[in-house]
Amino acid sequence: MPPWAYWLSVLALGGAAVYYGAMISGLYKDPIMARFRRYGTERLLYPFPRFLRVLGGLGLLLAPLIPAPWTAVVFGLLAVLLIIASFFVEDMPYLRAILPRWYASLLAETTREERRAIAYAWLRLPFKTRMRLNGDQYAFRIFVDEVRLTIIYGARDPDDPWAMWQ
Repeated sequence: MPPWAYWLSVLALGGAAVYYGAMISGLYKDPIMARFRRYGTERLLYPFPRFLRVLGGLGLLLAPLIPAPWTAVVFGLLAVLLIIASFFVEDMPYLRAILPRWYASLLAETTREERRAIAYAWLRLPFKTRMRLNGDQYAFRIFVDEVRLTIIYGARDPDDPWAMWQ
């Protein structure tokens, strides 16, 4: 393998690890929220097994760079264990749904219609507001509760003169 291809694959796997790590930690909710918007059957996204696979692949690529032979072997074995663990996590529904926590609680506490409304409200927020809610899990829970209350009780503009005719 040429060196440029090796480093390109290390860079790609590193970027994927950061991407899935941000999704698991709750710092990047957009891909999961975009999934809720779709019509038809709900296809759930589980980033935790993918994160484990990416970390394992990255570990396998970086293991030969470690100068100490025993350390490289241990690092490579840990990488292989991560890849094997990702398949076990994929097969067990209670394990694959534990991370990210905000996602698991959203699935447990809301209905399909509420999740769709939350997703549409999320994607209509300005970029800075989304970034703020990505970092603050408590504020995100308040946002979810506000959207759910709007769905349950309905939202209407008190200054709309045509509201009584709708």
